[in-house]
Amino acid sequence: MAGNIQSDEELMSEINITPMVDVMLVLMIIFLVTAPMLTNNMNINLPDSEAAVSTEPQESYKIYIDGLGKIFFNEKQINLLALEAQIKQANTKTQFQIFADRHTPYEKIAKILEHLQKNDVKNIGLITEVK
Repeated sequence: MAGNIQSDEELMSEINITPMVDVMLVLMIIFLVTAPMLTNNMNINLPDSEAAVSTEPQESYKIYIDGLGKIFFNEKQINLLALEAQIKQANTKTQFQIFADRHTPYEKIAKILEHLQKNDVKNIGLITEVK
């Protein structure tokens, strides 16, 4: 038993890393939980719908229109002329998703649809929130 007791003269030369590992695991869990919440940081109040949601993940361009009529293309604020330039540069076979706030004037949505049709975009989605 005398071999198990450390004397005052001996110093512990090992670092106990268990608390550090616990902290790192908690931080990793916090990051994994909060990361999906950061993907859509646009504050848009979408209208409700009872339509079925497509489960196929596919590449798409996202056009956001907030309640004040500001336009965002892939989360960057742009004006209508810059949007048309972005549409011309984009692959028109890829889906364009329009996220319009429920208070957006219909005229604004119609102008964006007009620009998409003028540039021969056929795959357009109007995104709503499912009830």
